[in-house]
Amino acid sequence: MVRRWRLLLAAVFIAIPAADPLMAQTVIVRDASAGSTVEVVLNTASVGSATAGPGGVATVSLDRSSAGSRPEIYVSLSVDVCDGRYRVLLVEALVQSPPSAAGCIRREIAGLFVVRPVSTLIVDVRGSAPTVLLRQGPVNLARLGMLFTAPTGLALFGDASLGTFGDPQGMACGDLFDCSGGDLWRGLAVGVTYWITPHVAAEAAYLRPGRVRFTGASTPAPSLFAGVEQQFDFETTLDARLLTLVAKVGGPTGRARVYGQGGISRHEALVRTTQRVEDLALGSGQDVAAILPGGTQTYEIKTTGWSWVLGGGVEVWTSPLLAVYVEGGLAPLKGAATGEGEGTLDDRLTFLRVGARFRIGL
Repeated sequence: MVRRWRLLLAAVFIAIPAADPLMAQTVIVRDASAGSTVEVVLNTASVGSATAGPGGVATVSLDRSSAGSRPEIYVSLSVDVCDGRYRVLLVEALVQSPPSAAGCIRREIAGLFVVRPVSTLIVDVRGSAPTVLLRQGPVNLARLGMLFTAPTGLALFGDASLGTFGDPQGMACGDLFDCSGGDLWRGLAVGVTYWITPHVAAEAAYLRPGRVRFTGASTPAPSLFAGVEQQFDFETTLDARLLTLVAKVGGPTGRARVYGQGGISRHEALVRTTQRVEDLALGSGQDVAAILPGGTQTYEIKTTGWSWVLGGGVEVWTSPLLAVYVEGGLAPLKGAATGEGEGTLDDRLTFLRVGARFRIGL
């Protein structure tokens, strides 16, 4: 009886390595060029290939038979980056690496890795220093946010904006007590962003803040010959447009990218005041000597000028082609009058923008 149990246990231990002959079950390559071919090589033998999708991800299921019956192997990793294809090389210790093909650049990943039948290798080929995540077991890419990362390339965007001017009431009302309005505006913005690398981008944007409006009036004037003043009321509006050219610097974390930005801005603004002056009777009662007529007058000042702009935000890519973002910033409005008007504008815009980006191409 004891002998039978010994024979049975021996058979089990012999069968275990034979049942799992192998090497990594899956190699997942991230940040490859969309449509490129990804090949995995063990020592000198090709063990699988796949095509990278729109998000730059290729999943290669490997031919396990190349590793023989060993339960694990120790390999070094490198990536050959070629024109339109990538080769992920897994080379066992003490085995000579095959030479890179003509036109390919080899990039080494430091370290020695233990690869088992249940291993999953996630190789990020972006930039000049590829990295690898080794997991002994399957990987849920959706849960890890690794189905795709915040992409590079060209994207168009549009957003709804909310913000304030710095001190439009002081500009519009001066020292008048009876003057009111609001400096909160709602606007729109459109533009184009180009992420040159995952960390650096250039952007041009056109921001159209909403118009702000202030109204006021003078205090009633005495009807006397000496020191008389006509009563008036007025409406002042501030309308501005802003063009910004900025550089963005950020860092992607899966689908999200946090960034800061800075650059130059050029504004065009129109300050329009419409003033209505009432007729004034000089005298009182039956002794009206004359009527000083009133009227309506409109004054306009158009300004333009260059300044700086600073800000930052975060974008989250819901798919390889669509992202939502939130962004805030500050841009001074400083400039001199153009045309026939005289005066200057010294204010600022503080804004918060929420919108979407649409990636062009794959």
